Amino acid sequence: MRFKGFIVLAAVMGLVAAGSAEAEATAKKNDIAIRISVGTAPGINKEDLEGFNQTVDEDDGWQLEALAVKRIWFENNPNFGYTLGGGLFVSSFGGKRTFDVPKYGSEYDADVFGITGQIGLAYQIGKYIIVEGSPYFGFGFGQIELNGDDGGLMYTSYGVKGGLYILLGEKIELGFEAGYQGFVTEYTIDLRPGEYEVDLTGDGPLYSAVLAVKF
Repeated sequence: MRFKGFIVLAAVMGLVAAGSAEAEATAKKNDIAIRISVGTAPGINKEDLEGFNQTVDEDDGWQLEALAVKRIWFENNPNFGYTLGGGLFVSSFGGKRTFDVPKYGSEYDADVFGITGQIGLAYQIGKYIIVEGSPYFGFGFGQIELNGDDGGLMYTSYGVKGGLYILLGEKIELGFEAGYQGFVTEYTIDLRPGEYEVDLTGDGPLYSAVLAVKF
């Protein structure tokens, strides 16, 4: 009887230990990563000067992001989960007006800084590959230059992206992201005899290389 009791006790302790190990593994997966990404940014392709619309030849630029992203895996299926992320971005892009206004020029050059957020789904393939899909949005401010004359700028971006991430160890990931991004900007231009509100918009593909460090 004592021997049977010992076996039962050992089995119970084994199940508890296994459950604790599984919970610990899940907890380790639910970590936070700092992601640094560098990639492309679409340029300006449309100008709206208080109802007067014209196309703009876009000049694609670049975008740098620093995000904190948390993956949260489902307990009943730890290969599936969702992501929450947010952080900062810096972007530079431009465009050339197809209808030049004498004296006011045609070359747009914009630089913006702001915050961005995302929420999405994640799936782990085997031990070393994770794929994600995320809609995202951003908001920021910056400067825009039109042939030497610059002014303040408000910027709103939106889009969706998919990512493929390779685990190089417990703490490091390398990734590649591809998707679509659109944006809307607003600024004021001084055209005598007064000031006018100008809306600039653009959209296009987005590609980024990512380095992630997990904590």
